[in-house]
Amino acid sequence: MRRRRYRGREGLANEPLRILTAFHGSFHAPVYLAQRLGLSTEEGLAVTIAMPELGGSVDAFASGDADIALSG
Repeated sequence: MRRRRYRGREGLANEPLRILTAFHGSFHAPVYLAQRLGLSTEEGLAVTIAMPELGGSVDAFASGDADIALSG
């Protein structure tokens, strides 16, 4: 089966999206898979995924250092 490629949204030029994950686990696999497949780039997003220091997710999110914070 051949996968069709979506061309993305025109007008979005690598809009930054900063995602924090509290840990590496199967719960967060879709985020890493989308990045690996380049799906976010197709949508005009420049996604960065990071793991904060222990307990740092809330602080990073509250200070604006992250756009999305995922936890278990």
